[in-house]
Amino acid sequence: MDGLDLLSTAVSRVIFNAWEANARNITVTTRSKEWWNDECRDALAAYRHIGAREDWRLFHSTTRFAKWSFFDDRIAEIASTNKRLWDLMSWVKQRKLPAVEAIQYQDLLCNSFPDLWHALHSSYNAAANCSVQLSILDDVLRLASRP
Repeated sequence: MDGLDLLSTAVSRVIFNAWEANARNITVTTRSKEWWNDECRDALAAYRHIGAREDWRLFHSTTRFAKWSFFDDRIAEIASTNKRLWDLMSWVKQRKLPAVEAIQYQDLLCNSFPDLWHALHSSYNAAANCSVQLSILDDVLRLASRP
């Protein structure tokens, strides 16, 4: 029984030492982004430790460089894998069309192209062959012409 206790203690100690050597304590913050790396963490720790303005500038430039390099790599990856850089833009992705009612003209549904053409033509060209009375413009006050 003593041999089993010694063996389990030794295995437990090995697992504990491996865990302590390799595990990282991760703190989720507002800076927990994909581009955040160890250099950003170190620069932030240096700024928090001393608080000098030069450390803040170093932290700011480090994070900016980390963002640039991360997004440049991401763009290059997308450009080389599927050759569609527009996939990066949210405004060009496929969207669900809104539910709409069918177009109606004179209480009839326009389900075919000839019906739709007739409805649009009748709506927008209703006064195409009608005569125009220009005498209505006689009542409009005329202003003096400019030199």
